[in-house]
Formats: sequence, structure tokens, C-alpha cells
Amino acid sequence: MVVIAGPAEGYDSLTALGFTPTFIRPWREEDYDVLARRWGAIWTSIQSQGKRKAAPPDEQAMRRISADNRGRPILDVTLKIWAGLAEDT
Repeated sequence: MVVIAGPAEGYDSLTALGFTPTFIRPWREEDYDVLARRWGAIWTSIQSQGKRKAAPPDEQAMRRISADNRGRPILDVTLKIWAGLAEDT
């Protein structure tokens, strides 16, 4: 299997070679919310390894890390979530 990343247009020469274009849907607001909730749920166990039990993130922190994520690369959103949960913001 060969995977080629390319633009959303101008791929005629690739289809002539037998490749099939597949488009990846961008993340929706709900996808970012699920990511933040999952990190929030696992965060206490990550932080409490080798230390005393960490407190779960409060609702204000969860709202802050869930806001204004649309259009950002997933790595940027993940780093924002980590910083928000670690209170490094």
C-alpha cells in the first residue's frame, strides 16, 4: 500500500496512475470536546504516578481548554490541553 498526501485539487496525474483520492474530514467542535474530556478523565492517574493523588481538573479549567480550538492543528490542541491541565498557562 502506498499513501500520498497532496492538495485537495490538482491530483489528476495521481488518479491517472491508479491512485484514489480520499479526503479527511477536519475535526468538529465535538471532537475537540471529547479529546479534552478524555484527557481530563485520565489526567489524575497520570499526575499521581509516584506522588500523592492529584485532584481532578475543575470545571473552569475544562471550559478553558475546550474553548477556541477549531481550526488548530491537533498537536497544538493537545499541548494546550496539557498546559491547561498542568496549570502551566
